[in-house]
Amino acid sequence: MSATSAKPPRLPAMAQNYGLLASPPPLRVVVARTFVSCALAMRAQIDRHADAGAALAITMLTRAWLAEHRFDAALDAEEATALAAPPGSLDATSLERFTLLGEALGVFAWALRRQPLPPPDQAIDAADTAAALGFLHADGAALATGARLRDREATARYADIAGALHWRARNQIVAPGSIVMSRWRSDAHEWPEDVTAAQFVDADLAAHGRAITSLGNDELLPLLQRCAERHRAALWLLGQQRDYWQVAAQL
Repeated sequence: MSATSAKPPRLPAMAQNYGLLASPPPLRVVVARTFVSCALAMRAQIDRHADAGAALAITMLTRAWLAEHRFDAALDAEEATALAAPPGSLDATSLERFTLLGEALGVFAWALRRQPLPPPDQAIDAADTAAALGFLHADGAALATGARLRDREATARYADIAGALHWRARNQIVAPGSIVMSRWRSDAHEWPEDVTAAQFVDADLAAHGRAITSLGNDELLPLLQRCAERHRAALWLLGQQRDYWQVAAQL
């Protein structure tokens, strides 16, 4: 078969059901969205923890670096406004939204082959991931031309798995105990390279060594949020939407 007639890899069933566009975002767009996510996740951390002087210096440095490498083109109007706002001024909704981008950042770092992806019961540290990506450094900017993305088939496999985990976590909150994952069979799925498999107890999703049915809402909600954001990031990488926030990962 010639190169021009070769068929693209078939996407797994769940990935096909999300109305994917004809092509995924190109490397430079992925890198730009990755570093915008770094900036926003770090901004959320700054607003929560840093003193005003340090926060202002880091915010100015971040904005200048994004602009220097033209990664700021990936910012939407709301994101740009948030980055330009005085440190400490983000509202609770924005803080939660941008903090969760740390989970998307982990998926992007995995897709760029810069960091393995931990299981969903382990939160991704945005600062550590930003460092692994070279955020605010020349080697990070070079990813836009020198990185090698995971192939679309691996990303689609991960999107299927992320969707199943998202579905199970959501179901446990909406209708607790009404369903388990025994028919999904986690051991029958090929987990992509550098993705640590989720835990399972008695053929059902588990977290921290305990079955999901034994978790309280204070543990379930963070698990659901992590699963949902990773699912959204995987679908964006596959090309469901050009606008990250328009990705429909609801189940």
